[in-house]
Amino acid sequence: IYNNVCHQLNGKGLGQFQWNGMLEKNSNTIGTACDDTHMDEDAPGWAGGWIVINASSLTRTNVMDAIRNGNFYASTGPKFNDITFDGKEVHIKTSPVKMVWVVGPSSDGFGKSAEQLGVKAITEYSFKVPKDWKYIYIKIQDKNNKYAWTNTLFKHEVKK
Repeated sequence: IYNNVCHQLNGKGLGQFQWNGMLEKNSNTIGTACDDTHMDEDAPGWAGGWIVINASSLTRTNVMDAIRNGNFYASTGPKFNDITFDGKEVHIKTSPVKMVWVVGPSSDGFGKSAEQLGVKAITEYSFKVPKDWKYIYIKIQDKNNKYAWTNTLFKHEVKK
């Protein structure tokens, strides 16, 4: 969903629109952020996009399993500190952010947003899970206009 070198070179580093299209067809499509750096000293592109994995230990097997299973989030800066589900609502805790988007299928207008205007930042947010959404992901934005995206949180078939 984000390529830092492409963003720096030609402004074409965001792929969220294409990712949403893929999710409509296959809710198991994962999204990543990367630097895509070629280590050119004249045009450094590192530390602009990465993934943060959720693994019990940093062994090669656990890291690769987390990536293959989409058990990570993509970021250009903000952090997801905790994501839980109580059976009705998803609860998130983040680094300080100014925007939270809950993104779902296009048939429902792509989701909801929450914005904190003023000085105080959002660090916690909860939302009910729409029963008919076949996927949900969360996007956050910090005060420096940096973003982070979860992979899909719920994947299930919607009966038509």
